[in-house]
Amino acid sequence: MTYKMYKKKDKESLTPMQAYSQALRFLGPRFLSCQELRQKLQRKQVEASVIDDIERKLIALDYLNDERLAEQVLRLYMTEAKYGVLYIRNKMRLRGLSVPQKIDEYDELVIALRISSKKFKNFLCGNDDYEALCEGESNLVDAEGKRQKVIRFLKNRGFSPHTIATVIEELKFK
Repeated sequence: MTYKMYKKKDKESLTPMQAYSQALRFLGPRFLSCQELRQKLQRKQVEASVIDDIERKLIALDYLNDERLAEQVLRLYMTEAKYGVLYIRNKMRLRGLSVPQKIDEYDELVIALRISSKKFKNFLCGNDDYEALCEGESNLVDAEGKRQKVIRFLKNRGFSPHTIATVIEELKFK
């Protein structure tokens, strides 16, 4: 039995109708920004002029609306209350979205205190049982390591340096 070697065809660009159908399939699972849709269609080797036409049609049909999407994404992050302003701004920038003014209402200090005290509750003093442990000099090195863990945790979640410093001052480590 002989096997024929098949040469893979070079990817051909999609026709405008195929590209439009592909764009609708991309929009099926979740809302995309104009930038995200453009990138996905470019990966499918759709010509720039065809992408421009598709984008105009989808904006006219209100399937693409970056302002509405930015509001929804910001509301989601604010509701989750897990991340700092820097993280939220960066994630929105990566999606090609402008950050609404509503982000000024987001109090990241309260959120940083809540999530760090919840995640690191074993590190913190506060109960009468632990007060004796908090005062010993032998725990200074250990407490510094715990502080560094909290700092890294908050930094990775996009909290500002000022917020992190304030949280570290507020928390009492064992």
